[in-house]
Amino acid sequence: MRLIRSLKHSSGARTSKGLLDAKKIMLGIGLKKGDVVLDAGCGNGFFAIEAGAIIKNSGTVYAIDSSMEAHEFLRRDIAQKNITYVRPICADISTGIPVDSAIIDAALLVNVLRGLADNNEEKRALKEIYRALKPGGLLGIVDAQSKLPVEDVIKVVTPYCFKLKKQFEAGPWHYCLVFNKI
Repeated sequence: MRLIRSLKHSSGARTSKGLLDAKKIMLGIGLKKGDVVLDAGCGNGFFAIEAGAIIKNSGTVYAIDSSMEAHEFLRRDIAQKNITYVRPICADISTGIPVDSAIIDAALLVNVLRGLADNNEEKRALKEIYRALKPGGLLGIVDAQSKLPVEDVIKVVTPYCFKLKKQFEAGPWHYCLVFNKI
């Protein structure tokens, strides 16, 4: 527990940086050069930046978080690093994702679904992600087995026209489930 508390966003929220290998997860989900990616609940954006390194300048990463502090941290970080393919957006994914319909190749929720479920917001968020994904698009969900069991995620996600494609270990305590939009 001490390790988790020592890893914080600039806003004071916990982060998974240091616990998860973002590159391994992104490649495991199936990201490729040219993809349009949605990092929903991106926090400080380290997954968004890693996704950007995979898609290169031929794709776009929409990095969305409802925290203004996280949004500003990411804006400063990408400006310092001269990253042009990550687009930070301050928005609540459960009330609307400000992107056009069917433009996203892959969406990512890292330690986000359980918070949505705790606030009864998962249905609206999953509907919005479904709307934004292209037909056959991918949804990667990363979480800790002790916090949100795999079986529970499958029960929550599949009613929204997502089919489980694969599952892999994402870290010492985390899994990644990859769903296809059907």
